[in-house]
Amino acid sequence: MSFRRWSWFGTLLIVGCVLAGLIVHLLQADVWAALSFVPPVLWWLVAAVAAGPMWLRGQSWQRRTLAAGLLIYALFAVEEVSSLGRWAWHGFRLEDSGPRVRIVSLNCNVGSSVAAREVQALNPDVVLLQESPGEAAVWEVATELFGEEAAVVYGRDCSIVARGRLEAVDDFPNATGTAAIWTMPDGRPLRVVSLRLAPPVIRIDYWSPDCWREYAAVRRKHREQLRAIVKATSASGSEAATVIGGDFNLPARDGALDVMPDDMIDAFRTAGRGWGNTALNQFPVARPDQVWCSRQLAVTTCFARKTEHSDHRLVVCDLAIAVESDER
Repeated sequence: MSFRRWSWFGTLLIVGCVLAGLIVHLLQADVWAALSFVPPVLWWLVAAVAAGPMWLRGQSWQRRTLAAGLLIYALFAVEEVSSLGRWAWHGFRLEDSGPRVRIVSLNCNVGSSVAAREVQALNPDVVLLQESPGEAAVWEVATELFGEEAAVVYGRDCSIVARGRLEAVDDFPNATGTAAIWTMPDGRPLRVVSLRLAPPVIRIDYWSPDCWREYAAVRRKHREQLRAIVKATSASGSEAATVIGGDFNLPARDGALDVMPDDMIDAFRTAGRGWGNTALNQFPVARPDQVWCSRQLAVTTCFARKTEHSDHRLVVCDLAIAVESDER
């Protein structure tokens, strides 16, 4: 087969796969969970590399077709495009943003207190820990952070550390997380949840029906867990705004997230900057670590930072605090 004929076929095949991938990631059907678990940015990179020979030696129509397909997929499915754009335009530091509350979320890599201490450099107000260290170690980290103002709500898997007043929500489904009510600096209550959902499936034997069924089953389990968390959080008080963060153990736009309330937003999708992926720490291609906030909270920025002692990167989310004017 000549290169011209092969490249014609290859161009249409790549564009077809890119468009199919776009449909898979946008629709997020449970039956396709095994495919949508693959990070969109990896799909894009594989397609771009495969398109290289046609781009270098193909005709102009092939270049235009490939460029259009890759561009459409990147704009609609690859969230790194928008977050890197915000980083290039604004950077991370918002020195003129006024008073803020900083939420930091970190998976501590099977209870590592050394990993938990890495949040200290970020100057947080609230810390959400998953795979939490023991209670004594969590209190040590809290005291090092906030001194006499330290408050802790401890959970066997997920814990919350904060500066100031923190009250546990006792009727929360503790199998998936820990919840508390935190009093913000302006006196308003904030419901805070640190969660870790069921571990994901890591399989690539797509020829096996069991592989597809297992991915779909985990998707349904994650949806059930999130539905229970949302229900319990809503029952803990209708006046308070809410932050739900932690290790969701699913992709950033996973179909299980469709049970999240309409009045909550993914902080990184709204104000994320830079490379926001958190797993794995040395090669971050997925964003299972997320922070979701009530819409009445003004998210100024959200970003990920590399860690030294965890297999996940940590997430930083800044919320603006309105300052009331003294003028009448």
